[in-house]
Amino acid sequence: MLVVAAILFIFGAIALQSFSGSTAKARDTQRVSDLEQIRIAVRLYGEQNDSYPANFYLLGVGSSIDETLESFIPTIPRDPRHGDDDDFRYVYNDTEVCNGNSYVVVYARTMETDGFSNVDDLGCDGLASSYPNARVLIVGETPS
Repeated sequence: MLVVAAILFIFGAIALQSFSGSTAKARDTQRVSDLEQIRIAVRLYGEQNDSYPANFYLLGVGSSIDETLESFIPTIPRDPRHGDDDDFRYVYNDTEVCNGNSYVVVYARTMETDGFSNVDDLGCDGLASSYPNARVLIVGETPS
């Protein structure tokens, strides 16, 4: 009886580990989708106003950028796991520097799994460098 219980416990632990890994990957997939929606909203804003919003902002926390983008994305998405934890916020920054150029970017500060490389990889490890697991999407170059 103890052997059967031990085997069931081991299978249960394996199943739980497998489930938690798939939910982390699902949250990362949601982060990528959220960032793409935000990037589109910022680009639309830029096209309509001939410039991007200035400064660094946390997104989805009631900051002025949420209001600025409201007509392009009515509700700024929040991180699917840690919406109130600063390490898991979505961020807008108009001054990320790479290879001597300044870029407007949006990023998720923390991804939970591997395999989500930056789609706009410019060969810069410095983008969002204070968050090594960040997923960065480039909106465009910062106007000179």
